[in-house]
Amino acid sequence: MDISRPDLLKKKKKRSIVTWSVVTTVLVVIFVVVINLDFRANTVNRDQIWTAEVKKGDMTRTVEGRGSLVVDNAQWVSSRSSGSVSTVHVLPGKWMKKGDIIVTLSNPELEELSRRSKLELDMAQAELTSSRSRLQGDLLALKSSLKELEERAKMARIDADIAIELNRDGLSSDLEKKQAMIRTEQLDARLELEEERLAFREDSIEPELAVAKTQVALAESQHELLISQVEALVIRANTSGILQKLTLEAGMLVNAGDQIAQVADPRRLKAVLRVAEVQARSLAAGQVALVNTRTSGRLGGTVSRVDPNVEVGTVAVDIIFNELLPEGCRADQTVDGVITLDHLSSIVYVDRPPMVLDNESVQIFKLSSDESSAQRVLTKFGKASVSMIEVISGLTPGDKIIVSDTSRWDEFDQIEIK
Repeated sequence: MDISRPDLLKKKKKRSIVTWSVVTTVLVVIFVVVINLDFRANTVNRDQIWTAEVKKGDMTRTVEGRGSLVVDNAQWVSSRSSGSVSTVHVLPGKWMKKGDIIVTLSNPELEELSRRSKLELDMAQAELTSSRSRLQGDLLALKSSLKELEERAKMARIDADIAIELNRDGLSSDLEKKQAMIRTEQLDARLELEEERLAFREDSIEPELAVAKTQVALAESQHELLISQVEALVIRANTSGILQKLTLEAGMLVNAGDQIAQVADPRRLKAVLRVAEVQARSLAAGQVALVNTRTSGRLGGTVSRVDPNVEVGTVAVDIIFNELLPEGCRADQTVDGVITLDHLSSIVYVDRPPMVLDNESVQIFKLSSDESSAQRVLTKFGKASVSMIEVISGLTPGDKIIVSDTSRWDEFDQIEIK
């Protein structure tokens, strides 16, 4: 048999009411917090934003970069011979004149080859002299024989003339006359052949000597090459300046063509600035630059070269100074500079918002007239500088925009300013 308990029923009902009251209160609190969070999410304090006013006027486009001073006329000294380092005459930092000795190499095998080449040259020259003497002796013998033959032919003509006279006077027979004339004709024919032989021999001397001359020329060329290689064992500065680098020490082996030293005039330095890739689009040779050397003030210069390649997000720009650098400037010294791209006249411009590139359309927060709120507006930008950018459309002079980071309000088209 069940027993009725009214007191338990009251307690259960009271507990249910309390539970629902707590749940309701929590839901109300959550609702209020969410509303406040949403309200606070698109509300910003004025001191937390930076604003800029759109203006109209002239704008100078510039880009900035940081880099170092680099020797402009550095000359590498290369070895033209192989060998081992026997003596290092100077160390980096010393001023050198053109022709001063830097390093002396040793190569006994090369020196021995040079001596042998001299002997081979002497032998080739002796052979040429011997051949020329032999040929000239043969030529003199031919000339002597020809001279003797000329005398005999002359005497034969005289004898023939006498025989003709005697035969005319009846003092000699026709046979004697005929014999004398035949001897004359034979000697004249032989004389003509010997003259041709002599002429041929004279013309053939140089062709016969050509081989010997070629051997002399080859030996002479080889000897000169080896002499130059021996002389190149003494490595000298190829320009005047300070020895910047030296890669050798005594005992090290050097191959022909190795770069062993660098000489440069420290008074001729250039600045190499690294400019961010996104800012380097309008860079060109001939643009004016101002370089801060940090030790000797700001110096004017001109862009001489823009590297066509991008390295680690930057582009190298060479700047030649308009005057000699003052004392105290050194190679590898850190510098920074500003390069003037161009001057734009009578344009609408504003301070450059972060992450905005030139010739780009971007949603920008524009302040209301009472500056109590900011509304997104689509703005088309033109040419950009380091700190300013041209406005093509979307904004007018006098408008104010937020130029600080607005990424936290990407989901809102309007924000409240208090």
